[in-house]
Amino acid sequence: MIDGIIARALGDVRSGLGAWVDVQARADRRVSDEDRRAVVERLVDDWLEAEARRRVESGAAELGLEDEQRIAALVREGTSSTGKLHRFLTDPSLSDVHVNGSLNTMLVDRSTGTKHEDRSPFATEDEAAEWVSQIVALHGRGRRFDANQPRVNMRLPGGARMNAVMDFTRRVHISIRLFSTDFDDLASLFAAGMVDKSLFSFLNAVIPARMNAVICGGTGVGKTTLMRALLNEVPRSERVVTIEDEEELFLDERRHPDLVAMEARPANVAGAGGITMDDCLRESLRQMPDRVVVGESRGAEVRSLLQAMSLGCDGSLSTIHASSTAVAFKRMALYASMAEQHYAPDFIAELIGSSLDYVIHLRRTRDGRRVVSSVREVTGANAGQVQSIEVWVPDAQGRAVPGVVAVTDKTLRLEEHGFDLRLLDNPQGWWDW
Repeated sequence: MIDGIIARALGDVRSGLGAWVDVQARADRRVSDEDRRAVVERLVDDWLEAEARRRVESGAAELGLEDEQRIAALVREGTSSTGKLHRFLTDPSLSDVHVNGSLNTMLVDRSTGTKHEDRSPFATEDEAAEWVSQIVALHGRGRRFDANQPRVNMRLPGGARMNAVMDFTRRVHISIRLFSTDFDDLASLFAAGMVDKSLFSFLNAVIPARMNAVICGGTGVGKTTLMRALLNEVPRSERVVTIEDEEELFLDERRHPDLVAMEARPANVAGAGGITMDDCLRESLRQMPDRVVVGESRGAEVRSLLQAMSLGCDGSLSTIHASSTAVAFKRMALYASMAEQHYAPDFIAELIGSSLDYVIHLRRTRDGRRVVSSVREVTGANAGQVQSIEVWVPDAQGRAVPGVVAVTDKTLRLEEHGFDLRLLDNPQGWWDW
């Protein structure tokens, strides 16, 4: 019986929501997710009130509070833009959601990195594929998800990043990285244990000292989180250009009133209209930026980024996938060599050595905590090799502790902007002090 009531409520609310959306479209008004949710809440309240009156007038049994709450929750889920995954995508305790078709859902805890299993919200593989197809149609900027296009990478409403694949896999696999604003500044990262006192002092000086830095590490270690926290220390007066394949930084324009946020996009079905990361980088320099930020470097755009760093955009940032700070140089050289105009390895090494100041590595410890594990200062290049000093090195637990203590021009610049060099005198670090 309750299932029939839920189906009727869902149909009525969907009908009301559709009518409201049509009115907004005819008035050429943009519908935000917040507006949509507010309308759904009003329609649900109105429906429950009307249903209560109908039952009183007909002499039918009243709905209990538990039934009303269940109806409201399922209607919200059924009318949300994320549908059957809504309850996972709105859970602040989660960092990642992996749906393996109709088999199960694997949930990753945001604070510990531990994974636990939940049921899949989809009864069949077709149902999972249909959910992705609907999301892509609503928010995919011209993308498709079907037998001819069996993979998609895109942003969901609210900022989560989704990758989905099918057909060339046994099941429909959906991987979603959830967006969080819990760690939007360096102080919150310090409180969460990502950095110790010495690293906190160092990072607080990186932005005002206008150091060019690359943040590296594996998947899910907090590279974008750290970069967003660094960028939120940038003065409001500076013009910042961010370049991303899919927007993840979500810098607040109230904090950054002179922000230019660029996104690459694929070509349409006719093969036209594509904008690459490298295209964005070239255009970014015409926007007269104070800093250029590349969300993730993974191709020919690395060379353009390094050139931007060397041409006056001091204080620029990027992330890159690499297993260590030393490996990051090899990755950057590889990506830079992908550019259409080929350069010798010696030139690329010189470009890295003269453009980049620091490489910061992140990793997860055994207990799942995300920490800075290494910081390497770039000192130049010689014979095709980037020269560097590992200022912070990993300890037995993988946390960064002071390594080679060398007072260079760069460390003196940092000191001028508040970095306390005395913190490097403790070889055990300041994690437990």
